[in-house]
Amino acid sequence: MEQFPGNNPEEVSSPEVISIEEQAALAKELIEVANARNSFTDSLGGFEDFAAVHQHVGDNRARYNALDDAFNEKRALFDRSASDKKAVVNFLKQTGDKAAAKAIAKMFGVRHWF
Repeated sequence: MEQFPGNNPEEVSSPEVISIEEQAALAKELIEVANARNSFTDSLGGFEDFAAVHQHVGDNRARYNALDDAFNEKRALFDRSASDKKAVVNFLKQTGDKAAAKAIAKMFGVRHWF
């Protein structure tokens, strides 16, 4: 019988279950990467100025793309690893990191009262 990719249980990748502490750490890493990308565009007058003018100057576009790729990779990793975003938001809030809790809640549309 012919085997198709993904039909072999060894080929199917399932998300690894990680602790809530590890999920919170990933959330904080995601926020750091997002802040780095946003700080870069802010330093050039904001995203609109960057898009209109600054992306065409020097290696700005390549630098932005690298930051954006890092953000997208970290977001995808967090998204795969943290199936219950509200639990991560609650954990961050309970451990005193309300800023991180708010950032993740906003980023993933978690309805939460602070």
